[in-house]
Amino acid sequence: MNSPAYSMTPKTHSEVAPVTFSATGGTYSDFIDIALSTVYDDAVIYYTTDGSCPTENSAVYTGRLNLASLPNPCALRAVAKVDGIMGIPVDAVYEVTAESVSSNVAQGKTPYAKTLDMSEDLYFQSDTQKVTDGTFDTSSNYLVSKPDGGNADRTIGWMIIDFGAIYSIESVQVSFWHDNHFTYAAIQLSTSADFSTGVTTVYSNSEEIAAVTTTETEWANGNAQGKKFELETQAAARYIRVTGRSREDNNKYTMISEIAVNAADLQNVAWGKVAYAKTMDMSEDLNFARGSETITDGKFTTTTNYLTKGQPGELIEADYTNGWTIIDFGAIYSIESVQVSLWHDNKFTHAAVQLSTSADFSTGVTTIYSNNDEIAPKTTDETAWANGNANGKTFKLETPVAARYIRVTGRRQPANSKYCMINEIVVNKALHAEIPAFGSYMVEAADQDGFEYERSLTAANGMTFDAILAKLPARLRLVDSNDQIGVYNGTWVCESYTKGDAGETREGDYHFRFVVEEGVENAPVDLYGVTDIVVTVAGVADVGDLQAAIAAAEAKTQADYTASSYAAMTAVLTEAKALADRDVKSQAEVDAMEAKLTAAVQALIEKGDVTALKALCESLAGKKETDYTVSSWKPFAEAMAAAKALVDDPDDAGKEAIAAAKAKLEEAELAARGDVAALKGAYEANQRELGVDSADRRYTRQTWTDYLAAMADALAVVTDNSDSDQTAVDALLSALNASKAALVVRADTAEFAAVVAQYRAEEKKYSKASWEDFALVLRDTESALSGEDLSQEELDKVIAAFEEAAEKLVRLGDTTRLNALIATEVDVSACTAKSVLAYVTALEQARLVANGISSETEVNAAYDALKNAIDGLEKRGDKTELSALLEEAKGYEVIGTPLAEAMNAARDVLDDADASEREVSAAYEALSAAMQNNKADDSCKSMLGAGSILASALALAAAVLLKKRFSVKK
Repeated sequence: MNSPAYSMTPKTHSEVAPVTFSATGGTYSDFIDIALSTVYDDAVIYYTTDGSCPTENSAVYTGRLNLASLPNPCALRAVAKVDGIMGIPVDAVYEVTAESVSSNVAQGKTPYAKTLDMSEDLYFQSDTQKVTDGTFDTSSNYLVSKPDGGNADRTIGWMIIDFGAIYSIESVQVSFWHDNHFTYAAIQLSTSADFSTGVTTVYSNSEEIAAVTTTETEWANGNAQGKKFELETQAAARYIRVTGRSREDNNKYTMISEIAVNAADLQNVAWGKVAYAKTMDMSEDLNFARGSETITDGKFTTTTNYLTKGQPGELIEADYTNGWTIIDFGAIYSIESVQVSLWHDNKFTHAAVQLSTSADFSTGVTTIYSNNDEIAPKTTDETAWANGNANGKTFKLETPVAARYIRVTGRRQPANSKYCMINEIVVNKALHAEIPAFGSYMVEAADQDGFEYERSLTAANGMTFDAILAKLPARLRLVDSNDQIGVYNGTWVCESYTKGDAGETREGDYHFRFVVEEGVENAPVDLYGVTDIVVTVAGVADVGDLQAAIAAAEAKTQADYTASSYAAMTAVLTEAKALADRDVKSQAEVDAMEAKLTAAVQALIEKGDVTALKALCESLAGKKETDYTVSSWKPFAEAMAAAKALVDDPDDAGKEAIAAAKAKLEEAELAARGDVAALKGAYEANQRELGVDSADRRYTRQTWTDYLAAMADALAVVTDNSDSDQTAVDALLSALNASKAALVVRADTAEFAAVVAQYRAEEKKYSKASWEDFALVLRDTESALSGEDLSQEELDKVIAAFEEAAEKLVRLGDTTRLNALIATEVDVSACTAKSVLAYVTALEQARLVANGISSETEVNAAYDALKNAIDGLEKRGDKTELSALLEEAKGYEVIGTPLAEAMNAARDVLDDADASEREVSAAYEALSAAMQNNKADDSCKSMLGAGSILASALALAAAVLLKKRFSVKK
């Protein structure tokens, strides 16, 4: 049953169920079989044995794999492909620990062969596996120049073996055929497949092959065991190549029986790496006083190196300093031991050795050694590092540590020599197989600049494979599943793109996939078609329409058409014929060419007759440029030039061009230059009368500006009338006269401006409400006065609007006199209540007006009312005499009606507590008069005899009574 995360009909690589291994990875004591399986019946399983990601070019699984036939240890990785979709690889590491397991890293590998210059492949005449089967017997193998070659094809060359990984090589054993002698013999190790880098020459007896390592001129086995070379210093290598030329019977070819290459138990991953140096805080670079290569050459000698602040290679003690010596192994390894040699004759404080997975030692740090807490937590009781000999100190780790970087420091004693001295650094990893970081497959692809490239192309039928490749990008920018980004060179592969016997390619779509060039470490592979480009090959092009177009073009006669149009057509005709004859052409190319040729034929221009045009040119030849305006002469001259060009080259003169040129020449009307005498006179007269000073302020700005512009235009034409006809000159004269007539004298605004300013200054003397409306007109007035272009008519309008608004202003009253009257002391204690009430009312109203914002009219009215109230105050009357007189009247025996009325009036006054002096006096006078006229013995007569006095008394009494009654009622 497959996992729910997978699908029996996958659509993406993540839905493909993984391959299952019959045995888990680990260490085994025997060579067991490993079976690979998948849940899909029709799946194909691809696998590798070196930990690399399998692709469609990898080995296809066909049956059980025995560990004896695989590298030991073996990093096995496999992937399933179903329905055209590649899944995600799975992996496991197997190691056999049987005593029979050899350290021979060449054993079981398949050799291959190259010519001496490594440029061409060679082949083996017999079973190649005998060369690496680990048995030194008398069998032999020959190199031949072609597959299945015979004795006549034997040749000299290199036999090469790839160990599958870089190992630390301790010894090499090689057996040529034991019965022969070999000149030009050599054995070399290398880290690169083309032996361009990391080369170690183990043996050479000829300078033509490599620098000699022996005094022998010939190699002689003597027996089947050949020669064994124990290397003084282990060599890092992945490849070995061997050559030699047999001299017996002039057999100039290579015969090899066996090659064995023995690796050390541990591999020094620091070997050959380039050390670099940093200050103790890792912030700045330091240099080495000697070449840094001695630190990682694997040799524990007494040669030492100094860290310096100076230039590299300079042995200047004053520049020596303490710091870190750092080595990058190039990848993360499981480190089992570390060996470090500081200078053997000295002791070092502040010494430390650290491993890390990060270059700045910020993460994944393991401290191997520290004798000072200032550097790192101490791991020893020592206070100073002492080698004792050149081999330094070796640290075997209890548990392997994952690391990519090592750094070492130490400060030389005595105290005044605070610098570091490094001899050698060795970092060993176990020789077990390691699976490269998983995910080294492509997830994104772009061109080398990071832009999307064309993923679909069209190719003409029959196009060669190389021609297709020329259209594809040679470099791609790739992102792998570990988010690593790189730009890679590579090649494009497409196994199905082939041509038939007729040179035609099968019509259809072809998928090209990018493969990174060989030799690139950790290069991603395209498992899922991330880089794919689809090349669509069309069918064989149909050239029928093109051939018809060619025939139509060839039927045209040159004499009927202009030379240039016929030449253009024949150029396209030549292209069309070339395409029709070409072996490889697409239908799109053919169709485009047919359209291009048809257009060229349609563009042919029929030749015309220039006789009439020539006659016209000759009739106009006498015209002089100086007689006519520039603007009218230019189109005439252009039309004349175009016409002459056709007349001068009748072979290239088309009918339509001739007609157009004749019409244009006839339409080119020449205009004579105008007479400027009158314009000049007007200009000079104006200059004398008015001048042309732009700063002149006699007239409004706009009218003066218009006048100056007209004067400038006139002067320009008076100076140069080359492009002005009479109409233009006359128009300028009219414009000049009109601008003079339109001048408007500027108005004198000074007096009115002073009035406006005074109103602005007296804003506080008017009511707020009336001022708000007036302020709008005031603002417009000030704005008008600020300009320089105000005519008298315009000024009059501004003044009228201003005066109309000013009439509506309400002026605030002066309360000085009113406040003084309010402050006047008035004694009302002896006054009548009515007059006091009138006074108090007027006083209160006066105060309201004085304290408020009041107009002048309101202030004056309040003053008058208060003054009248003060003047109208009446004193209360003395009633003593009136009371006595009334008592006297009561004693009359006869009281006539008039007296009775007078007495009643007197009583009313006496009863009125608020009776004024005037009222008391009037009542007294009336009563007294009535008493004088009263006759007890003849009341009627007495009263009639009283005359006007009685009438007056009665009238007065009546008036008093009426007034009193009205006052009481109110």
